[in-house]
Parts: sequence; structure tokens; C-alpha cells
Amino acid sequence: MNMQLNEFDTVMEQIGFGKVHCYIMLTLGLLQMLTIHETMGMGIIAPSAVCDLRMSLVQLSTITAAAFLGIICSSYFWGYITDKMGRRWILLHTISISNFCSIISMFMVSFTSFFVMRFLTGIFVAGPSFVAVTYLSEFCNKQILARAVTHMYMFTGFAMFYCPSWATLFLSSSFMDFEVALVGRLTFRPWRLLGCLFMLPGVIAFVLLLYMPESPKFLFMIGDTKRAIAVMDWISIKNTGLPLSADQVVLMQKFQESSDVRRHKRSSNLLQTMLNDAMPLFRKPYVGFYVGSCSVMFSLGLVANGLGIWFTAMRNRSNMRLD
Repeated sequence: MNMQLNEFDTVMEQIGFGKVHCYIMLTLGLLQMLTIHETMGMGIIAPSAVCDLRMSLVQLSTITAAAFLGIICSSYFWGYITDKMGRRWILLHTISISNFCSIISMFMVSFTSFFVMRFLTGIFVAGPSFVAVTYLSEFCNKQILARAVTHMYMFTGFAMFYCPSWATLFLSSSFMDFEVALVGRLTFRPWRLLGCLFMLPGVIAFVLLLYMPESPKFLFMIGDTKRAIAVMDWISIKNTGLPLSADQVVLMQKFQESSDVRRHKRSSNLLQTMLNDAMPLFRKPYVGFYVGSCSVMFSLGLVANGLGIWFTAMRNRSNMRLD
């Protein structure tokens, strides 16, 4: 296994950091923004939608949690499927469907329909939120991987500015106070337009991703050597202006030949296969590490997401008292 990684990393190191890495960090960074917008953004939008959707306080809390619930329900599925279908394939499909569900949700006129669409948005936005790191890592060598991932996650901070900045313009300013009757009970108000703006990074990321290839390491691992070398050649040309050398091609071929990937026969029962693959996590020696990791991630999510949503709710109540 070390030989495989050394051969792949050797070529990646020779190619070096360049345009491809900047492009992919920008694209995947926008996807991190999309994830924050579709989850934390509801803490801003939902209080403004209370009157239009006639929601109680409990229903308001449910709407805020809908996307998180969708992410929890689907994360393992997307992580499993990405090893079967490919990183780019999953990203393109989940981004497009999550954007579609998100924009449809902004035109719902009842709590039930709004909750369903927000839940579906959460299910599909889980794809880019988790697969993006894997996709990025397979374009990087060990030396630049940590920095690349760090720069990608910097866009999470940008999202924290993006959401309240637009919200201040649309929800706290009389300048953008409008009301347009469309069909039946559907009235187009600032909060609906704000929700559409929250998905803008996802639309841009989708377009940018169309010009990116599949992960070269994934292609090697499934045995598609020809496409994998073509992708590596493309990266080399973009970063250095030169195609892969003969020695680099030989290294890539050795990487493929030495990779010992057991290709299991696909089971007709996907759920059973997923369950069988997950069971080792609940047995020794992995169960302790698994429970500990879940506890850490739960605590981080509780603090990061919980406080963010709580703060917007407190600010909304404060504004109502002032009014």
C-alpha cells in the first residue's frame, strides 16, 4: 500500500501545485458555502417565513432542523455510493438535485410542503458536504493536502459573512420590503428571494465542476488506467504546460499494477451490502474509536450549528420587541 501511495505522490509532487488545485479549491469551497447556507441559513429565513406559512414555534424549530435531519439520514449512503459511482458523479447529481429542491422550497405555501422540501434539500446537500474532501484529497500529494483542505474550508467563514450580509439587506431594511402576489396564497416576499440567493454558490460550483475530470486516484482504483493517466496528463499540462513524461507514465502504470483492489461482485441488495460493510465499526477494536469520533463530531456540531441558529433566533426576537 505504501508503494502505491509513494508512486502516486511522486508524480503529484513532480507536477506540483498549480492552476488545477486553485480551480478545484474554489469549486469545492463554494460547495462548502452551499452546505452552510442550506443549513444555517434557515435560522435566518425561517423566522421571516412564520407569518406566510402560519407556523407555530415548534414548527419553526422543526423547519430549522429539517436540513440537518436530511444530512444525518443520508450521509452514510452518499459516502458508500461515492466509492461505487465516483466522486464527480455524486457531486454533480447531488448538487443539481439539492439546488432544485432548495429553489422549489422557497415557493411553498404550507408548513408541511416546506418541511418536506427542506428535508429533501438536506438529503442531497449531504453529498457535496462530505464527498468534496475526498475529491480534493485525490488531486493532492501529502505535502499540500492539509493546506488545500484548510483553504477549502475557509469558504465556511465566507458563508458566515454571506448569509447575514444578504439578510441585513433583505430582511432588516425597508429598502427591500416588497410583496408580490403570484398564485393563490403564494406571495413573493424578501425571504423567498433571500433563499434563492443562498443557493447561488451551488449553481456556480455546478458550472465549474462540469469542467473538472473524475478523480484520478478513483479511476486507478477501479482499474480504468487509460482514463486515469489521461486525467494526470491533463493536470500536468494545466499546472506545468507539459504533458506527463515517459517516466511518469511508467510510475502511474506501476501504481495501477501494484494496486491490490478486490472488486467484489455487486450484490442485488444494496441495503444489505451497506449494512455488512458497516458492521465492523460496531465490533472490537473499532467500536471504541467509532463512538469516540461520533461524540466529538456531535459536540462540534452542537456548538457550531446550535449556537449559530440560537443567535439568529435571539436576534429576531429582539428585533420584534423593538418594533
